[in-house]
Amino acid sequence: MRKPVRVVIAGLLLVGGGAVAVPQLQQWRQDRLARCEERGTRLQGLPLLREWPQAPRPSEFSAGCDIDRVVAYGGRQFQSALEPGEVVAFYRGMVERAGWQVVTQVPPPRDDTALLCASADVDGDKTYLNLTVVDQGIYDVTIADSHFSGAQCA
Repeated sequence: MRKPVRVVIAGLLLVGGGAVAVPQLQQWRQDRLARCEERGTRLQGLPLLREWPQAPRPSEFSAGCDIDRVVAYGGRQFQSALEPGEVVAFYRGMVERAGWQVVTQVPPPRDDTALLCASADVDGDKTYLNLTVVDQGIYDVTIADSHFSGAQCA
């Protein structure tokens, strides 16, 4: 008879713990949403988005907050006649000089695989850079405060 009592008590502790966790999660989400747009603007201003390799015309900056996922982001696109390997070499050099950690193993190529992935702490938040090909000769550089910000990295 003791075993069922332990199971009931354990179940009550789990349910009770979950009741505490839900408000904490909601508070975390509210706090993160309150700072999300500000973080997006901060990411947009990072020097890594201010340079590009031999691109005749970069796009305007994009920045904001994906409120569904509570992910802040900043980015831009640019056209270049350079080969993807040359563009990767340019950005790899930039991120390494800036102290970012390059992800060296990228999954097998797919449509949503990033050419280059890197991470760093920006203002206390873990932040990720993805370099992707949008179309032939059109590249996208996005910096976001979530590992799951679009393109797939290892």
